[in-house]
Amino acid sequence: SRPEIHIGDYTVQTYIKESGKAEIKIMIKKADSLSRSSLPITLRLFDDEKNLISEGDCLISEAETITEEVIWIENARLWSAEDPYLYQLDMVTTQEVISQKIGIREITVDGRIVKLNGYPIKLFGVNRHDSDPVTGSTISREQALADLKLMKEHNINTIRTSHYPNAPWFVEYCSQYGFYVIDEADIEMHGVVSLYGD
Repeated sequence: SRPEIHIGDYTVQTYIKESGKAEIKIMIKKADSLSRSSLPITLRLFDDEKNLISEGDCLISEAETITEEVIWIENARLWSAEDPYLYQLDMVTTQEVISQKIGIREITVDGRIVKLNGYPIKLFGVNRHDSDPVTGSTISREQALADLKLMKEHNINTIRTSHYPNAPWFVEYCSQYGFYVIDEADIEMHGVVSLYGD
């Protein structure tokens, strides 16, 4: 169960600026049960060696439901499938700490070219289901890691979660080990080719 004073929801977005500078935008919503209370939060950003690189306080007042904060990083190390570098953001309230791994990256589409951090990338991908001949659709973390290891050994860098999202922690493993993810949300894609071409 969650403590009485807690964060209801949050979103983290990253933007790459000139000269290697990166912007991390954090939107935090307080829990509905705190509608008549303020929520003080401390934000701490660590590099992958657990060195503190930024710390600051913010407050969602009684009258507010959400706050938007920005952390700037000079000479940010960017995430890619070849170098899956992750920062760690801690959101600290008086009763809990929420930690979120963050990869600094920007994906854009230029015509028919997918770019990561401004550079064209090639996607070598597979479809994947949470599926096993023994355990069925119940997948352990060890089984998922074995899948990812096998994919890395065969130079696969992209995973399509066929027709539905995989286990919630699966995309965290993909960020950690360097995979691009097409995370489907029960939206069938059959027939799109006839509408939009190949």
